[in-house]
Amino acid sequence: EGRWHYEMSELNWARKLALKTVYPGGVPATSYDSAIVYLEKCRKTEPYYVLNYLILAKSYKANNNPSKSIEVLQQLVKLPIRTPDDAALKAEGQKLLDSLM
Repeated sequence: EGRWHYEMSELNWARKLALKTVYPGGVPATSYDSAIVYLEKCRKTEPYYVLNYLILAKSYKANNNPSKSIEVLQQLVKLPIRTPDDAALKAEGQKLLDSLM
């Protein structure tokens, strides 16, 4: 759910308008704050899920909190590789960390 909130917050106004026409009730309000809450819950329940760390770091960055983003990214690069996608996600996280430092 945290990823959904993050992705909906990243949409531009035109896509949000298109979603409102597709879904009659409209899309529920989203924010980076709500994405962070859900992603932090996920981090506590699944501490080795690399994708969660990356999206959480991006959410902190988008929410103008680079220090928390750096903290999460530093934890991300130390995580073990458990799935085939983890190496690429860790490389993306390292690139983001380098750009923030």
